[in-house]
Amino acid sequence: MSAQDKKIYQAIKEFAKNQMNSYSKYEFSRELWQKCCDYGILSMLTPAKAGGMAQSYGSILKVAKYIGECVEDTGFVFTINNSLIVSSFLLPKYANEEMIAEFYPDLFNGKLIACYAITEPDSGSDAFKMQTIYEVKEDCIILNGTKTYISNATIADVYAVVAKNENEEYSIFMVRADDEGVSIGKEIEKMGLETCPMGELVLCNCKIPKNRVIGKLGQGMQMSNMTLDFERCCSFSSHLGTMQRVMKECITYVNSRTEFGKNIGSYQLIREKIAKMKIAIELGETLLHKIITMKDAGRNTYLESAIFKYYIGEEYCKTVIEALQIFGAYGYSKEGEIEHEVRNALASKIYSGTSEIQIDVIARMLGVKG
Repeated sequence: MSAQDKKIYQAIKEFAKNQMNSYSKYEFSRELWQKCCDYGILSMLTPAKAGGMAQSYGSILKVAKYIGECVEDTGFVFTINNSLIVSSFLLPKYANEEMIAEFYPDLFNGKLIACYAITEPDSGSDAFKMQTIYEVKEDCIILNGTKTYISNATIADVYAVVAKNENEEYSIFMVRADDEGVSIGKEIEKMGLETCPMGELVLCNCKIPKNRVIGKLGQGMQMSNMTLDFERCCSFSSHLGTMQRVMKECITYVNSRTEFGKNIGSYQLIREKIAKMKIAIELGETLLHKIITMKDAGRNTYLESAIFKYYIGEEYCKTVIEALQIFGAYGYSKEGEIEHEVRNALASKIYSGTSEIQIDVIARMLGVKG
């Protein structure tokens, strides 16, 4: 870790410790969101092109990892990451100067929360089976369709919406919550990540200006794939940080908890669990370093992000389940925090493409024909 990285890590750690632990882990807080923005958390994760402090995508991934380690509420971290898909990657990468001026600095100063809307009732992993349609009119663009299981949907102010035209050409549009024809369904209850609300976005003859096209019309599939690459790298960098935090909590616990007259950390099977956590974290760090090096060199990381997403998703779940076993009845109880960590972690094998989809992506990119 460089001197600059240590400074950023320490700043995030102190902020999380002093400002974030008094908030509920079961309900999103706009007040906490604003505190994070005022402190500069979102700015740290926004490229300089859009007015933020990040000088490279590598630096964004490092900060994302630090946040995952320092912030105990992984649901809130997930809320941040879902807004970053739009504010840290999609717009800085593809939007024109006019759109950058319209949406920044509000996307990192707290005024706007963003979300990425691609999933539909009949299209999850097969995202491009979507039915949301756009029509280009003389003076506007009309959108019709329903997006569901959208993280941040019920709290977002702006949505990056993926849609297709009658010729099956995909494009991405910026939609505001107060645009004509926009309605938000009720929050979808789920087993974890409660501070990242999930909901439904309904577009019924939604009318938006023609200058709200991200990139160019017809480039939506390519942009979506690159956005998914960033999503996998950023979100799972945070999960790697969370794995580090959980391991530290386990070490503290096994060194203080006694059974049969000695610390439970002295038992071989407990030591093995923690050693394997460290092995998984170290291998994850190696993958992340490779991705950072490639991204900062301007190279494509679609294969590497699929490998990273699969590996971290699987190992993150193993880590928290082993932590639950280490903490025993206390870990399983609502009194402790580990059962909450488990519920938050399990979805990591589903979102951003299921673990099974990652295996298929990896095989296809290696040239395996199907």
